[in-house]
Amino acid sequence: MNESLFHWSSAGRSHVGMVRAINEDACLAMPELGLWAVADGMGGHEAGDIASQMIVEALQQTPVPPNWPDFLSSVREALYEVNGRLREESAQRYQHRTIGSTVVVLLAHKDQCACLWVGDSRIYRFRDGQLEQLTR
Repeated sequence: MNESLFHWSSAGRSHVGMVRAINEDACLAMPELGLWAVADGMGGHEAGDIASQMIVEALQQTPVPPNWPDFLSSVREALYEVNGRLREESAQRYQHRTIGSTVVVLLAHKDQCACLWVGDSRIYRFRDGQLEQLTR
């Protein structure tokens, strides 16, 4: 579906940090579809690593419709569905304790881009030598 006007180059790097023993980050780079994501498990809660991995896997398995508006909708729907599965997982395995992850998603198609996010992870745009925060 992605007939981008750009050549995309992606790289990712993650570090567990100095506080946690488990890296709760997960990332996805599928430039052939115009889909990138970073999920950051919620530290201080249960199973953030599982939550972030479930999000990335759900996005990776999202069917790719033939048009841009439907692709945006399918990615949005995948995030809603994985949220429901995380709530079920919390109830069944973690006595309803919070398990979760933030996520930022970048979608690109031809000359359009869209970003979706849940939580406090950020998306930035680098343009003309300036870094601009796009998400809240």
